[in-house]
Amino acid sequence: MPATLAEVSSDSDTGHQEMIDAYEVDVDDVALAPTARENEINSPEASHLGADEADESIVSVDSVDSMHADVDSETEDVEQIAPEADDPASGEEVLSGSSTDNPGEGELDAVRDYVRVEIIVVDSVVADITDFIANRPGEIIYLDPNRDGVEQLAEALQGRTGIDAIHILSHGEAGALRLGSSVLTSQSMAGEHAEEMAVIAAALAPDADLLLYGCDVAVGTEGMAFVGRLAEVTGADVAATTDATGAAELGGNWTLEAQHGRIEADSLNITAWHGVLAQNNTGAWTVSGATASQSLNGSASTVAGGVTTTVSFSNFTNSTTNVTNIRNETLNNIAAFSPGLQNTASLAFLYNWDTTPEAGGASAASDGGTATITITFSQPVTDPILHLDRIGGSGGGVQNAMTFALQDSGYTLVRLAGTGHFAVDSTTGVISNSQVGQAVSGTFTGESSNTVNSGTAAGSVQVQGTNITSITFVMSFAPGGVEGAGGDEVELKVTLDPSPIARNDAFTMAEDTSLSGNLFANNGAGADSDFNNDPLTVTQVNGSPITQGVPVLLANGTLTITNASTGAFTFVPNRDYNGVQSFTYTIRDPNGGTSTATTTVTVTPVNDVPVAVADTIVVAEDNVATGSLAANDAPSGDGSNVWAVNTSPAHGTVTIDASTGNYVYTPVADYNGPDSFSYTLTDADGDVSIATVTVSVTPVQDTVADNLTTPEDTAITFNVLTGAGGASADNFEGTPQVTATSSPANGVIVVSADGTITYTPNANYNGPDSFTYTVTSPAGVTETETVNITVTPVNDAPVAADDAFTTLEDS
Repeated sequence: MPATLAEVSSDSDTGHQEMIDAYEVDVDDVALAPTARENEINSPEASHLGADEADESIVSVDSVDSMHADVDSETEDVEQIAPEADDPASGEEVLSGSSTDNPGEGELDAVRDYVRVEIIVVDSVVADITDFIANRPGEIIYLDPNRDGVEQLAEALQGRTGIDAIHILSHGEAGALRLGSSVLTSQSMAGEHAEEMAVIAAALAPDADLLLYGCDVAVGTEGMAFVGRLAEVTGADVAATTDATGAAELGGNWTLEAQHGRIEADSLNITAWHGVLAQNNTGAWTVSGATASQSLNGSASTVAGGVTTTVSFSNFTNSTTNVTNIRNETLNNIAAFSPGLQNTASLAFLYNWDTTPEAGGASAASDGGTATITITFSQPVTDPILHLDRIGGSGGGVQNAMTFALQDSGYTLVRLAGTGHFAVDSTTGVISNSQVGQAVSGTFTGESSNTVNSGTAAGSVQVQGTNITSITFVMSFAPGGVEGAGGDEVELKVTLDPSPIARNDAFTMAEDTSLSGNLFANNGAGADSDFNNDPLTVTQVNGSPITQGVPVLLANGTLTITNASTGAFTFVPNRDYNGVQSFTYTIRDPNGGTSTATTTVTVTPVNDVPVAVADTIVVAEDNVATGSLAANDAPSGDGSNVWAVNTSPAHGTVTIDASTGNYVYTPVADYNGPDSFSYTLTDADGDVSIATVTVSVTPVQDTVADNLTTPEDTAITFNVLTGAGGASADNFEGTPQVTATSSPANGVIVVSADGTITYTPNANYNGPDSFTYTVTSPAGVTETETVNITVTPVNDAPVAADDAFTTLEDS
């Protein structure tokens, strides 16, 4: 959804603001494109108002009554009472009936019957501002620092309507507004704060205004997109700042330079408050050493991501040393060292090693000195950056040589971008290595002033390493030349890239299904995040490196990180598993920062139906078959699965073990051929599945060929079933019978049912002969076998027979 954001220029003499640049922002794509110049907007600039406690820009019923205005709540039109130029003598603000004309008593009649409803929201971490707004007309909401501020605001506005403007005084940075314990960003408006934003939007009047005073909220692409997203979500016109908001002496102002839509509400102008609404850095400061002194001229602040930082100084060699905390967190050259350098507010401090200038431009030994500085972080950080500024006195042309010696091993010191006078003796950019005490030398030119808010940034070095909990370094300064009226000092700033935050996830799925999800999303405890919005990558599961797309075996299923860059994953539980499966995953940002969270997947049970699957058994005749019906079945996850015979086999018997599904099948003796039986599989709920088992009993030859011998003209008797008389016994079970025979070619047979056969060869025949017989078993199985008989010859004696002849006489 495109939205127009305007950057506003201010005229310090007239109080006039002009939109000098307008940007068209797609709040979804965070894309910027210049558009045509917008119309001018009349809105008083803070610097024109007096040094009194507040700008009376919010009108209440009480204030109108006190000015004898005729108030009628039924009228819809309104004209704001806007502050004009301050009375230079009294410092009091002068009220006017318009934003451009000089005030007059009669002009108070410009107050219409309708009274605007405006609310000031104050984050409690904004130090010492309460007294300056307590007497302002209108409603003030103070946020609890220990609770989500967006949630608190939604609770306060629940059920309300018609609010014309909300002023939010809180710390901020590019694209983020800090409220209570939470941070409102473009992402959170669509995520964890979506419901609260809907409540806030419902409470606003049409064309309502949201005025955001946090420093740098609208800076850059990210900031402009944030303003556009807020306007889209709430339907309000939004104004925010692109620089520091607050005291002028700290580089701040009360102009809201970026506007989305037309802002009708007058901005606050709390010139009497001496602070800025940049992100505060809370933390302990300690200074040790007999000659050390300490001067903290402002509230301490916490570096990005809630990392509390302790800075300790020791081993001073200069008696005039002191340390000053700088309330304005940015260094002097904002273009080079604003929090946008790594999108992170930082801890800044000023270390003065010589606060006593030498008269006459002389150089003195006190211009030099040595100190040990230790910076300790409450949680491990990655690649912290040290910015250096303001080296030298005020004489001009002075050079102070500094040796910067890192005392920690295992880290690499790298020069970063910077302007001014931080010169490093290296062309590669690497100005130190991991050796303990390795010195880094640079040359620094003088400064024209020792004022905190002037000068040019000197340069930056980055301590490269992960899981850094502290940095210790020694800074040594050699005496310089002409010092002039200023002291010698170095300004340092710590910029962190906090580790990303992985948040626990909780998923629920049904048994025997698959789950697809995203580990980075808000799955119950908030979305994973990186303070600098750096891209995140899943690198480990349960402490072991993973490869995208390669399954990881868990105790009760399989996890696959399908896209490590987006956090997408799939989980498939083991079949029939239900219960809780958890695993840890680790995310990493491009700078090496890591964080680990736990994902819990609850697999809910379902009413599983058992599935019995058909089986096939092949067994040889007169053998026993054994096996498992459960091998290919799918028992129910409900448990107590029972196998049982449903229909018995026709040509055998079967038994089934109820708990295991193991079977024993025994075919009928001597039977071969097909058979079958069925069985049931029943679970604890009574669900039943039936399957059929097909049996094939392969035949086995029970008869045995018989080979006999008998002499010629001699009968032989034998039994083909029992093997008596020289035959071979058959192998039938039970009492088989010979039910058929064929006839021998050279003899005759006499057959009995019990298998006894008498074979008589033909007279005087000798040689081979054979016949077949058929046996029927008790099971009705028939087999046919051959009987081979060899008739051996005998020595037949000659037989003389009487002969009678008749013949004719004399023939």
